[in-house]
Amino acid sequence: MANWFPSKPPPSVEDRLRLQQAKLAAILAELSEVRASIAAKERYVEQCRREKSECEMVIYDLRQASRRLEADNTCLRKELEECRRRLADFQAANDENRELIKQLSAENKKLEKKLNIRSGNEAPFGHSGGPSTLRPFKKNSSEEAQKKKGGARKGHAGCGRRMVPPERIDKVEKTSSSKDTACPSCSCAGDEFIIKGYETRQYTRMVPARVETVQTHMCRLVCAKCGCSFLARPDDVMPHAKYSNSFLADMACECYLHRATIGSYCSRHGIPRGTALNMMDSLAGWLEPVYEMLGEEIIREEWLHGDETVWYNDGHRGYAWGFFNRNYSYLIFPDSRAGKVIKEMFRIDSPEAAESCNTDMVLVHDRYAVYASIPVKHQNCFEHLKRDLVEMLDSDPESEEAQRFTDALKPLLVEAMHLCANKVIPDEEYYLKARKIKEQILAVVNAPAKDPGVQGYQYIWRSKPENFFHWVENRKVRCENNLAERELRPLVITRKISFGTQGEKGLRARQVLGSVLGTVKIRGGDPYQFICDVLQALGRDKKADICKFLPPKAH
Repeated sequence: MANWFPSKPPPSVEDRLRLQQAKLAAILAELSEVRASIAAKERYVEQCRREKSECEMVIYDLRQASRRLEADNTCLRKELEECRRRLADFQAANDENRELIKQLSAENKKLEKKLNIRSGNEAPFGHSGGPSTLRPFKKNSSEEAQKKKGGARKGHAGCGRRMVPPERIDKVEKTSSSKDTACPSCSCAGDEFIIKGYETRQYTRMVPARVETVQTHMCRLVCAKCGCSFLARPDDVMPHAKYSNSFLADMACECYLHRATIGSYCSRHGIPRGTALNMMDSLAGWLEPVYEMLGEEIIREEWLHGDETVWYNDGHRGYAWGFFNRNYSYLIFPDSRAGKVIKEMFRIDSPEAAESCNTDMVLVHDRYAVYASIPVKHQNCFEHLKRDLVEMLDSDPESEEAQRFTDALKPLLVEAMHLCANKVIPDEEYYLKARKIKEQILAVVNAPAKDPGVQGYQYIWRSKPENFFHWVENRKVRCENNLAERELRPLVITRKISFGTQGEKGLRARQVLGSVLGTVKIRGGDPYQFICDVLQALGRDKKADICKFLPPKAH
């Protein structure tokens, strides 16, 4: 077959020469790279040789040190064997001494039983110690009192159940005949009944909390005036949030007011624990301005109750300080119990700031020394003074003088606390009784005494007499610190069931949410509705003034 395509002409000599030169240049370049690689490897081998010699020197030193340690170890083993031998001798001697002590103790008990010697610390018959639940009760009441029966007199019809006002009724329903309705005296049912009227009955129905997933179709709107296009977003959820405002409000109230743990709340509602913690951290950040405002306002109040308790954060011991009155519930969680904490809280870190402190405030506390560093009026708690009085008597129960002093002062302290708790009596009667109790207390604590325990207790009253009777001049001030004790009790229960917080964010959330929600509650507001209103306002305007949603203060 004929070749219709022209054959390629053979390369010329010059082309072949250029090709050979290019190949030779490539070979020379590759050869230079190989030489450079060989030189680098030779340098690396030389470096390895030097390192090997250094390692050999180190190994030689370690072998020498190992030999010395083996020699020391041999000496220590000999000393250990000697110590073990001595310890065995000591244990044998100790066992002999224990047996001797047991014999002497048994012999001593026999002699004491023979001589009928009593130490005065024996437990009652049939109770050889143990918890307070096993202690015997007080004497039974008389037979005449036991025969009396409580409650209303026989035949009394009773006052009946109190009806709820119409404005507080949530739902009104009516019953009617149905297939399940049957006449109690015959077999009639269904449509055979005649309605003659209605009778009203009130009862309380439980509506369980139920989580529901909502899908919202957001309407896109266009402003006819400026042409701006935007989405009509729902009001009950924050932007980009997965959980609604009501969810956050319910979680905050449950976990920071009603002593539920985050873990139990998450398990009940099926949400991740980390998500719940992040939600509470975000909520605390949004409520931070309210907390700051409470800190500025509370130090200008007329009176406050203060107390502190232990709190743990990430396993480290810290403290929870609480300051309360009828308008505020303010918490701080420092890691110290020193005076600098309360100074920072009252903004008196410097002498210049101390001059502007509210010196007319009355601070009720338990006589903890750091409270004295605040330049305000102080009211010592009578309940703690009563405990100190009982401890003074228990330290020397045989002292007749201490017994007489306790019998004279203790009823006066109790009467003063009952008077402060009584909100029914008019002011004139209150101040008259208060001045009378004050005179009686001063007569007891200023009376001469010889017993050292009584003198030490009297010194508490005599050293600072201005710290005990502010409740006599101002009825709003209490002579006991029960308000702070009761407000901190839920926090103590939370610490025991949750072991505190696990980080600084959780501690800050506990501080902010506990203070804000506690303040709303103590003012008579609804913490759940407060959070919903605040989140709805922030969803519309991030710079909204959320402090205005706080309930008004009581006057």
